Amino acid sequence: MKESSLNNRQSNSTLPFLFKLGVILAGALLSSWLGSILVQQLMPVFRNYVAAIDSNAFWYLSRASGIISYIFLWASSLLGLLMTNRMISRGRNFQLVHELHQFASNFGLFLITLHFFVLLFDQYMRVSVWQILIPFTFFDYRPLSVGLGQIGLYIWLLLVGSFYVRKFIGRQNWRWIHYFSFGLFWLSLLHGFTAGTDSSLAAMQIIYWVSGSSVTFMTVYRILNAIFKRPVNN
Repeated sequence: MKESSLNNRQSNSTLPFLFKLGVILAGALLSSWLGSILVQQLMPVFRNYVAAIDSNAFWYLSRASGIISYIFLWASSLLGLLMTNRMISRGRNFQLVHELHQFASNFGLFLITLHFFVLLFDQYMRVSVWQILIPFTFFDYRPLSVGLGQIGLYIWLLLVGSFYVRKFIGRQNWRWIHYFSFGLFWLSLLHGFTAGTDSSLAAMQIIYWVSGSSVTFMTVYRILNAIFKRPVNN
């Protein structure tokens, strides 16, 4: 009897969550569609203004914002793992780390959005809004590698958005959404390593190896910690 009532309660709580998540995703898609139409209408005007700027300036800006956004993602991932691994005691320090974690995630999202959309003004790439929004449509430049980064952008949006709707979707559902952060990090690392024109530089190799190794270590530590501290049912 208790088990059936518990199952009913879980199913009842799942339906409102799915409805709210559907409304959020529908709103995001509608906003993206309306925004893309507006940008397409204004793009000729913007390109006239930027025509006099160095043709490589936007390409350099895209590369720089992509690299810095990855560093912020790395920092956000490590800070999040520090908290979930209970390496930071509850109190003022924990609150500070949590705020830094959220700031790094939010600012990184801003930079990765800039990384993609600034290419609209690049005179060489000549990409459209739809190529920015739809993964794997950069046909002229490594579509698979770039597509992985585009999927990462949407996951990043979902994760940051979940911070602000946590009270509505519930803590447990928020935690499930937050597991996508692991996929986001590895997609971003793979995107940067395979699509980045600076990947062969020694500095970038060091960043990728150190970041990948540190997140791997913290993730394995979390998994082992969860396994060995799991209570045994008699």
